[in-house]
Amino acid sequence: MMKKHILKLFVFVALFSLVLPAPSEALRAEAAVRGNLISNASLEGAASGMPMDWAKGKWGVNDAAFTYPVAGYNSDAAIKIQIQEYRTGDAKWFFSDVEVEPLMPYTFSDYWMSEVRTIVTLRYTKLDGSYSYVDLAKLPASRTWQKFEKTFTTPADVAKLTVFHMLNRPG
Repeated sequence: MMKKHILKLFVFVALFSLVLPAPSEALRAEAAVRGNLISNASLEGAASGMPMDWAKGKWGVNDAAFTYPVAGYNSDAAIKIQIQEYRTGDAKWFFSDVEVEPLMPYTFSDYWMSEVRTIVTLRYTKLDGSYSYVDLAKLPASRTWQKFEKTFTTPADVAKLTVFHMLNRPG
């Protein structure tokens, strides 16, 4: 019998970004031109009840429900995951892969609120098309909006990446 738990996660709201920090003049100029690499980072563009350039995913034994739009941090366009029955796996919303440069620093940030701990994970698409995953952080439960921000350096064999801010546990 599966445990019944209600889990709520509000993530990836209006101020969601992946940017290239600028440690040199040349990179500062490139960062100013490129800005946020995430298409529809504010989640305001939508089609057929989904935020454009976003996907939802889950695996394992759980009944994840995905909701869009919901009220978010300073926005009416946020996304929500709710799990009422959980045994294994995870659930997440994620943006379309963005092209990145190998061995370069990038900064990811989002605002989130959750009744349970969540995990922020990078999914790299390598040059050969395979995937690798790196956890950026395990964030504690918070009933108020919190900002998460972290700078990381991409590996040598990377072509693209996305970020999962996922729910993978009962509350």
